[in-house]
Amino acid sequence: MKNTVVNGRVLNGRKNGVWRYTYEICKILGSSLEIVTPSENLHGVRGHYWDQVEILRHAKNKSLWSPANSGPIIKRKDHIITIHDVAFFENPSWFNKKYRQYYSFMTPKVAKNCEKILTVSEFSKSRIAHYCKISEDKIAVVPNGIGDVFFNLLDGCNPHEKPYILSVGSFSPQKNLESLLRAWKILKSDFRDIDLIIVGADSSATNSTFQRVNDSSIVFKSQISDKELAKLYSNALLFVYPSIYEGFGLPILEALACGCPTLACSGTAAEDLGLNGVEFIDMRKVEDIVESVRDRIENSDSYKVKSRLASAAVKSFTWERCAASTFKIIEGNK
Repeated sequence: MKNTVVNGRVLNGRKNGVWRYTYEICKILGSSLEIVTPSENLHGVRGHYWDQVEILRHAKNKSLWSPANSGPIIKRKDHIITIHDVAFFENPSWFNKKYRQYYSFMTPKVAKNCEKILTVSEFSKSRIAHYCKISEDKIAVVPNGIGDVFFNLLDGCNPHEKPYILSVGSFSPQKNLESLLRAWKILKSDFRDIDLIIVGADSSATNSTFQRVNDSSIVFKSQISDKELAKLYSNALLFVYPSIYEGFGLPILEALACGCPTLACSGTAAEDLGLNGVEFIDMRKVEDIVESVRDRIENSDSYKVKSRLASAAVKSFTWERCAASTFKIIEGNK
């Protein structure tokens, strides 16, 4: 009998980092966990009702793991929740009023009333403890993993007709893609044979941004497979990840696994991982992005060699290891 229920509501939603985390762990541990999902993608009040009421009916007399930041507010000794970050506390202007108010109210209460909290980095652990006013002893850090496809180098067959710089993310404020677009506007006149490719979910914000920019050297890709993404990483001149707030920063590790030279923002969770092959700069400063991107384009061969060597450093970040550590904590909580 499967003694732990997983709240799989997120699996019906948009394929973001939290979706990836939940999907990969459930794929590995599916035979040991009872994964429960609603019949449709639930948002707003209906989603909250599922998290607070419906999932408890499925988890009666069983342990419950909530992997996607939201879970029952009632006190349960057999409830484990994964809280990936608390960006809504630290940068409230990034979120709409209803979202901000709900999670600012609920998260500390769920954190206090659950038995154990999982998170993905020491950075997130410290911020959760601070804002939820709980001991760090209640929080276990289990880093995310990287899919096997990203370790199998796929260069040699360029997926784009021109050399390119790659970025991954949405046009939400914390992803800071606007700074990269402003930097590219300065750089493109000196590198007319190079494109900027941005991979992200299709959205109204994305569509309006590309209509406004109207630049043929900027290419947007959505709904691509991990294999296609790994090809893009492997053949890119450079990966630029301008996000200014991350609980973990999975795309950085994926790029490194593919041997791609990488620029990322200083002061985020990824900087604490001690990764070789990444230069951390202040991505809020367009001039810093311009200077670093220019240097890497002009010296791309030497940086590519260094990044190939650095790719070995991320091989310990596997989903199998993440799933095993997660399951050990869930089982140990019974």
